[in-house]
Amino acid sequence: MEIVRARPEDAATLRIIAFAAKRHWGYSERWIESWRDALTVQPDFMATHETYSAVVENRTVGFYVLGCTGDRLNLQHLWVLPSAMGQGVGRWRDSLVNCRFWFMRLTKWLNESRWA
Repeated sequence: MEIVRARPEDAATLRIIAFAAKRHWGYSERWIESWRDALTVQPDFMATHETYSAVVENRTVGFYVLGCTGDRLNLQHLWVLPSAMGQGVGRWRDSLVNCRFWFMRLTKWLNESRWA
């Protein structure tokens, strides 16, 4: 599995993944439709939020989106195709999120210090 930065042109694929993952849990189509806006990752949203895809054998099987509020990093989306669930695809985000969190803390510390 490879983790790559998602591109705005990947938005349609990410939308398919999010909807497939949500449907996997047995929600009615009425509920799925009510979540359409929340589940749809738009290209302009991707431009302002760190968006990463999990790729296995040249196929995107999952993605996550990070947002930043002040010095806090927020996980805003994490979706995995049902066919890839249970195969460890969701685990990759833990190490990446932790690395970004500590990088942000270090950057903030450096910016606040007199050494910056």
